[in-house]
Amino acid sequence: MIKKETLKKYIDGIQHQNDAEQKLFEALKFIQPDNYNISLVSETYSMAMEKVLEEFIGEIAFEWLQWWMWETTAGINGNVFGVEPEIFDDDGKLLHTLDTFDKLYDYLAQCEPWCFFDQADS
Repeated sequence: MIKKETLKKYIDGIQHQNDAEQKLFEALKFIQPDNYNISLVSETYSMAMEKVLEEFIGEIAFEWLQWWMWETTAGINGNVFGVEPEIFDDDGKLLHTLDTFDKLYDYLAQCEPWCFFDQADS
């Protein structure tokens, strides 16, 4: 089962990696203003870690996690897309606001009954 603390460490680790890469990009831009698009972690490793997490928490929960981290204002670096972390029903009624990690975790824990989340840890 994935614990709340484990998922939080995963997101914090990605945030830290992203921050470190941003500092490197800024230093390289200082030397040469061309755009540097490199990563300090191999793509193969990153993809493998994502696949392990997806298989562990389930495809639907993983898709919501990816959306929250990379596309919403609550995710990694308050993303530039400016998407608010809100979920609406088909009629446009607001169902969930996932503006904190705790709210995201609680939502993911209920999105698939077979996700293997340990809800006792929430």
